[in-house]
Amino acid sequence: MLKYGIIKEIEGTNAKVRFDDLGTTSGWLQICQNGSHKTKSQDVPDIGTKVACIMDNNLEDGCVIGAIYTDEETPCDRDNTKIIRMLENSFIWIIDRVKGIFSTVFKEILVDTDNMEIYSPKIKINGVDLITYINNHVHTDGNQGKPTGKPTEELPSE
Repeated sequence: MLKYGIIKEIEGTNAKVRFDDLGTTSGWLQICQNGSHKTKSQDVPDIGTKVACIMDNNLEDGCVIGAIYTDEETPCDRDNTKIIRMLENSFIWIIDRVKGIFSTVFKEILVDTDNMEIYSPKIKINGVDLITYINNHVHTDGNQGKPTGKPTEELPSE
């Protein structure tokens, strides 16, 4: 049977759920995940989250199938072309399924098949070799990451 309840306790990927309409709390229930075989995921609802559960008729066995939005807890966006994750500390990441772009609001990172841009108050990478940019010089001897000597060319300062 389908039952709605509130997450009361979490242990790993298992939860105890309070069913207010029955005045009872479940035993440990597994929380369904997006993957558990070759592709794995772990996404556990917070304590206090309203969830949907599939339970046997005696409410002795079942699983948490997912979190449910309520009038108080509403979706962060209604655009169904995006996968959005918004955490309590204002960290947000967004995958635009149509454009194939990943972005985050915490420190903005834009990635597509042609380039990657990272913006923060201290660094900007936009097609520039990070080590070259930080060290302000290049080596032309093809050292392939081995220890090096004195730079062979100074880059202009910005």
